[in-house]
Amino acid sequence: MTCLGMSCLGDDLSWDELSWDELSRNQEIDHVIGKEQLPELSDREKMPYMEATILETLRYMSMIPTILHKTTCDTNIAGCDLPKNTQVWMNLYGMHHDKRYFKHNPDSFDPSRFLDSDGHLVPHEERKAVLAFGAGRRVCMGEVLAKTRVFLLFTQLLQNFYFEQADPENPVLFDMRKFIAGPDTLIAPKFKIVAKPR
Repeated sequence: MTCLGMSCLGDDLSWDELSWDELSRNQEIDHVIGKEQLPELSDREKMPYMEATILETLRYMSMIPTILHKTTCDTNIAGCDLPKNTQVWMNLYGMHHDKRYFKHNPDSFDPSRFLDSDGHLVPHEERKAVLAFGAGRRVCMGEVLAKTRVFLLFTQLLQNFYFEQADPENPVLFDMRKFIAGPDTLIAPKFKIVAKPR
């Protein structure tokens, strides 16, 4: 199976970097859902590791690295005067990899950063630094749908398959700093995975 960027909603939001090995071996899906029934939205609140992995993927990947806005009137942000119609770029990639917001090695993929010592999701206040869909009045209106689809898709995939790199002796190591900048997204390198039925 070649993974060119599993995509949700047909957009550029890709999920190449899920920690397949960790998720494939995690027992949360079997414990909460089992192997016979399909995942449901009501399962999300009982699956903190899956939720933490989705949050970490959104943070780490930052596939849409910048968001462009424009001031609608003269304004002042952090002491800088910005006239009306000034372009303002939100550097999501920079924010998601900033040690001020993600103190524990922000350049590593680590879903546990969103879990407390008991394995529960950290409070919303600690998760709100993940702005993959923007924030405030201009937040992406597809955020809820996208997160819902991602949860259902990946939970069902991991319920039914183990995922491994095609060549474990020469694993593909991802470093977001080496991704190619496309016109509006970061482009992950091509790589192969093997899906084995569970």
